[in-house]
Amino acid sequence: MNKKVLSVSRMPSAGLGNKLFCWAAGMVFSKKNNCAHYITGLTRLHVGPFVRREKSKRFYKGYFLNERLISPFSTLLWPKYVIPQKHCDQKINKPGVYYFEEIPHWKDHFVTLKNYRPIIKEAFWKTLTSKIISKVNGYSTPVIGIHIRMGDFRTLTEGEDFSKTGGARTPLDYFESAINKIRNILGDHTPVSVFSDGKNEELSQILNLKNVKRVPDDLDIVHLALLSKSKVIIMSAGSTFSFWAGFLSDGILVNHYQHLHAPFRPESFNKQMYEGGIAPEQNIEDISLLYENLLSLKSDLN
Repeated sequence: MNKKVLSVSRMPSAGLGNKLFCWAAGMVFSKKNNCAHYITGLTRLHVGPFVRREKSKRFYKGYFLNERLISPFSTLLWPKYVIPQKHCDQKINKPGVYYFEEIPHWKDHFVTLKNYRPIIKEAFWKTLTSKIISKVNGYSTPVIGIHIRMGDFRTLTEGEDFSKTGGARTPLDYFESAINKIRNILGDHTPVSVFSDGKNEELSQILNLKNVKRVPDDLDIVHLALLSKSKVIIMSAGSTFSFWAGFLSDGILVNHYQHLHAPFRPESFNKQMYEGGIAPEQNIEDISLLYENLLSLKSDLN
């Protein structure tokens, strides 16, 4: 163990998805440099969710095994460095405390992390507390999991072009269309599990569809981990919560066709398992890899 180098994931004042970028970068750095890894900032209190009366209050204490405080005296004289995610895999020769606190640019959220996806996936599940693992295992694995992000995302104004905006709620018509297209292949009664921070009345368009059920309220990390196990994930545009579930997933990923940027997973993996969009005018039969994946899933389900 390199005791002259310390990796610290200093979580920003943000939601779970954004915090996980810092966690993963610090974890990769600690593996590359054989040094200790600390996590700070998970228990920071967020005022916004209380003001907006959101279901999730974004208080994440008790999620990870290595939540621990650093003694300010033990590293008082150590040099301090802030490292961007894209350099989290570099080998370091200089002693010091290396902080990871960056939320990467939306054009490529997983710019370096995707190269270390197997390591990050393994570490994610090993780092969760036994309480969290037990909660996740208490649910059935979703077939079609959809994440509908609301919370602090705003509603689109009339006539606004969704393709040219950010921080807006993904239209429910998109989810309904994607569900119907996928069910045309898998079968009309294929179960759909809804993960959302919205209210039931806000989600009624989706919840009123046949064999669609909302996943009961639970800890954010439980929902994210469970969503990642879905055979098919339909994501909310712009939501890093959705993106992390997709990054950890070995299943089919469907993101909004107007908000496709850099892939979340490595290209080599996505040659085998679909990651992309489904435009309203597209037939799934015309998207060869997606069609093949769904036929294979249908065979497994039967």
